[in-house]
Amino acid sequence: MESIAGSLPDFQAIFQAGPDPYLVVDRDFRIVAVSDAYLKATKTRRQDIVGRHMFDVFPDNPDEIDATGVSNLGASFTQVLRNGVAHFMAVQKYDIREPDDTGSGSVFAEHYWQPANFPVLDDRASVRYIIHRVVDVTELYRLQHSSREVQERLERDLYLRAREIEHGNELLRESLLQKETLLREIHHRVKNNLQVIAGLLRLQAQNVADPAARTALSEMGGRIRAIAEIHQTLYGSSDLARVDMSEFAAQLAKNLLDVHGVDRERVCLQLEIASSSLDIGLAVPCGLILNELISNALKHAFPNGRTGTVVATLDEHAQLLSVSDDGVGLGGGPAKATLGMQLVHLLAEQIGAQVRVESERGTRVTVTRSAT
Repeated sequence: MESIAGSLPDFQAIFQAGPDPYLVVDRDFRIVAVSDAYLKATKTRRQDIVGRHMFDVFPDNPDEIDATGVSNLGASFTQVLRNGVAHFMAVQKYDIREPDDTGSGSVFAEHYWQPANFPVLDDRASVRYIIHRVVDVTELYRLQHSSREVQERLERDLYLRAREIEHGNELLRESLLQKETLLREIHHRVKNNLQVIAGLLRLQAQNVADPAARTALSEMGGRIRAIAEIHQTLYGSSDLARVDMSEFAAQLAKNLLDVHGVDRERVCLQLEIASSSLDIGLAVPCGLILNELISNALKHAFPNGRTGTVVATLDEHAQLLSVSDDGVGLGGGPAKATLGMQLVHLLAEQIGAQVRVESERGTRVTVTRSAT
């Protein structure tokens, strides 16, 4: 697609400035291009690695006799060359060289990565290049041995990463509006990455003894899964720029009922979601608000076998969003300043909305947004 001036955009500059760590190799596994994010993640310089063989730049750690990084990545590259389709790898332990304390040498530092490799085909449908993308998940593996302060920082970093992914998607959607196939694949990959992060959080939560830390990890995983579900809805939609909130809410409700182990004979969850589509910039905060408020109601409104109903409402233009229940209410006191309610207020502010909490014959939280 031509730019307004009639010339193609500078794709090399766009690739190098991309927000995710990417590297391109030719059929002989020689590095031909690399993004700035990849250089930052691996602490390398473009002039030192472009033109060199991938495994000369990134060999196995010689101190690890059982290291499998080179062999596993080489096998994945070979599979992409042979089949001409993308290959998504399991999390890999692949140590990389980093400058030592003196600054004059280097040492191998422990790293864990989530790699994926994608073919670039020529006019004859043969693989010409391989795009190698990684996500550094080292911090997640170290979480079990970290302090509570590090866990809280990780939660903030994961939320910021999700926000950055959304921002990246917006830029891609504006510049590649006609590239529907590519954009659909991007949503699919983002969803997969978020599900990997959510899965790692779930596994980590199972190994954390502190109940508060375990709850925090579980709730963060739920928020990331909600964002992943939005991308899954986009992936299956004919309109790749807007989210069908009715479809999303139905899947979100099913997931939350399963996650919280709700007895559906005892607690009924009713959805009154208008069958309309929202721009992703509005759909993500609305989806996260629904996730927080429905989760709070399912967890706290009906203790000790109490029965009742939770009602979630969203109108056509997202000017009114509410979640109400006929449960035990707040006991006459204000809503607790939990991380979940803080996030609801933050997201409401992001979309120019106000939050109101009522506790009469249950609890009702209403988020109202002015018409634009």
